[in-house]
Amino acid sequence: MQQLPHFLEHMARLSIGPPPQHIVLGLSGGLDSVVLAHALVTHDYAVTAVHINYRLRGEASEADALFVQEYCRQLGISCHVEVFEAQHITPNGDSLQAFARSLRYRVFARIAHTVGASFVAVAHHADDQAETMILNLLRGTGIEGLAGMPPQRPLSKNADVWVIRPLLSYRKRELIQYARKNQLTWREDTSNHHLKYRRNVVRQRLMSIIKKDFGDKAIDHMVATMNDLRDYLDYDFYTKLSALFEVIQVAENALRLKNLNDLPAVWRKRLYLEALKRWLPTVPQTRNLLSRVDLLLVSQPGTKLILPNGIILRDRETIVFMKDVYVSSDTFQLRPGMPCETPWGLFEMDILYTDDPEELRRSREPNTEIWAAPPENTVFQIRAWAIGDHFRPFGMKGHSKKMSDFLTDAKIPAAQRKHIPVFLAGSEIWAVLGQRPCESARITPQTKQVLRLRWLPPVTS
Repeated sequence: MQQLPHFLEHMARLSIGPPPQHIVLGLSGGLDSVVLAHALVTHDYAVTAVHINYRLRGEASEADALFVQEYCRQLGISCHVEVFEAQHITPNGDSLQAFARSLRYRVFARIAHTVGASFVAVAHHADDQAETMILNLLRGTGIEGLAGMPPQRPLSKNADVWVIRPLLSYRKRELIQYARKNQLTWREDTSNHHLKYRRNVVRQRLMSIIKKDFGDKAIDHMVATMNDLRDYLDYDFYTKLSALFEVIQVAENALRLKNLNDLPAVWRKRLYLEALKRWLPTVPQTRNLLSRVDLLLVSQPGTKLILPNGIILRDRETIVFMKDVYVSSDTFQLRPGMPCETPWGLFEMDILYTDDPEELRRSREPNTEIWAAPPENTVFQIRAWAIGDHFRPFGMKGHSKKMSDFLTDAKIPAAQRKHIPVFLAGSEIWAVLGQRPCESARITPQTKQVLRLRWLPPVTS
């Protein structure tokens, strides 16, 4: 059996402990993830595989899932298959790929917490890195974008789960050679040939030209340059950035104007970007926005930038970044088995039949609720609560309360109350999300049909 050269050394550089360290693996069934799964198992790591079936390619998607399950059985590792009807909630093209990527990492984070793993491994390799460099150059993502994908980064908000990329030092040709010598098979995703996706255009057209006219070694040179830039960013730039941010930060969410005015524009804009990442992570981080923030330095106190989900205020001596000032007035309809993206995260609900609903509730995963199901053909919705809403909280014997009174009694800070979402079954508030279900959602010994609601919060990193 052939092994990937220096694989354990690469794992050690990622600060991964020796086997049997527990690792969650994103396993699509393609060449790259099949090789990574085999390498991890060969080196005695404890692996939990996760496969996302987006049902975007009909029978091929189902065949991918079956292939992954059988491959995991052969390797002797556990396998989680998550099914989402992605085509129902996103358009085609790059936006669909962005949604799938976001969903994928949310699922990875949830399962990592469930199984107690600190690392999620994904199978990007050196050729992917070169493609990323070209894409980011064309998108104008700046110097940090030219460093490509980091070998590791925090996945969860409190950095207790990390994404790692153990194959970034290997070329794709090396992975193919490894797979063939170990008699591995894999699935081919036909969407990788669709030129409606920008990465595919880079891979099939631009990369082909580079390899033909400059030689395959050009890819190695690109990756080596990216690694040098990444080292510089990690060991010098980010250290200076962190120190400068500490000096310039005021209170919890503001930057001091005097210090900003003493800096060149390139540093000011990078500090704005850091503030957005920390304090307004859901606001689109564009060059145009950074320029607009910079104009606040010469604006009158009280000038505001009103954003879809935040406000940036020019105060007398500071620039203040305020989150959660936007309340969605939209109503989002949920259907069983179909994910729904909302301002509060991604939700998916199912109706399940069970002889032991209490056990199902006790063993539920994080960010999951189990309630008694309402009657069939009920319409399910999520929206922000509104003035005039009434709610029959669980434990109050069916008595109704005004939502405003319920939130006051629950000691929800006044500034946060307007952002609380409610889950409706028909016209009844079935639950105040994150707080309490209604009396009708109570599970009793006679309950045989339950509603399971899963929530995947955004990944902030």
